Amino acid sequence: PAPAGDDAVAIIGMAGRFPGAADPAALWRLLEAGGSALGPVPAERWPDGWFDPAGGGGRSYTRIGGFLPEIDCFDPLYFGISPADAEALDPQERLFLETAWHALEDAGSTPARLQARSGPVGVYVGVMNAGYQWLAAQQAAGGPAPATSSYWSIANRLSYVANLLGPSLAVDTACSSSLTALHLAVEALRRGDCGAAVVGGVNLIVHPRQLGNLSEARMLSPSGDCRAFGADADGFVDGEGVVALMLKPLAAALR
Repeated sequence: PAPAGDDAVAIIGMAGRFPGAADPAALWRLLEAGGSALGPVPAERWPDGWFDPAGGGGRSYTRIGGFLPEIDCFDPLYFGISPADAEALDPQERLFLETAWHALEDAGSTPARLQARSGPVGVYVGVMNAGYQWLAAQQAAGGPAPATSSYWSIANRLSYVANLLGPSLAVDTACSSSLTALHLAVEALRRGDCGAAVVGGVNLIVHPRQLGNLSEARMLSPSGDCRAFGADADGFVDGEGVVALMLKPLAAALR
């Protein structure tokens, strides 16, 4: 048994996709080598007209960001989702569902087995951008937009597909969303609200308006470099990524 008052939490599984790195191990190698995964917006993302070095008019004054490849690729039938329904789902929802499943596999478990051993499993997701519905509305040309960007659905979709019975919520506290989700999950585990938790975050740049909005606020780096806390810092570089962690109280994980 764990000592009284022991509230340590263990990470029992991890998965993610990052710019320039298809999984966490590749990300560590990239960082270890001092590499950068920043680069131009992929040409297939958007038509021309979104970039202007001077900014203004909803256009971005930078072409640089951190981007994931193949964000439109998804196997809906694996999760019991029809292709038509999958097309309407925000790619952030699809990617988080896949990544959370990989984290379960990394933990050497299945949803049913995890829940049978741990009790209700919670889902906590950090998310802050909803550009997919902008894209759908633009393509619909005045007709019904066959796409949604609902934050709650990112967490609830995983809970539904995996039949996870613990708390299920999405968190938007801007750039700290994933960290806040992690904090809420750890507190829930310590209170006994759930016996295990899937925690993570997802961010995709699926519409040029996202960079345009940041440019209008003069938040992006014109040079395309991040120099956090540096005297020559001139803004940040927007980037994509998705990650999921499997958490359990340490004592339960050791058992």
